[in-house]
Amino acid sequence: PKRPIEQLDRLHRIAGYDMASVSEMIDWVTDDDFWSSNILSPQKLRKHYPRLMKQRKRTNGSVATGRTDRLLAVLDD
Repeated sequence: PKRPIEQLDRLHRIAGYDMASVSEMIDWVTDDDFWSSNILSPQKLRKHYPRLMKQRKRTNGSVATGRTDRLLAVLDD
């Protein structure tokens, strides 16, 4: 397995995400009911980052929804 810092470095260096955005995403993921139990490593964060960005934008752009609504939105992707 890759070291956690390597995955974060790849998010920054290869995918082009700035570290401030990655840090904010980590905060959002850990506060989200659904994603906090599914993103448990930097590798999973990197794998799902584009999906997480869409989900975060969707949730932040509307009134806070319950866990079921978020889960259904993810399944629609």
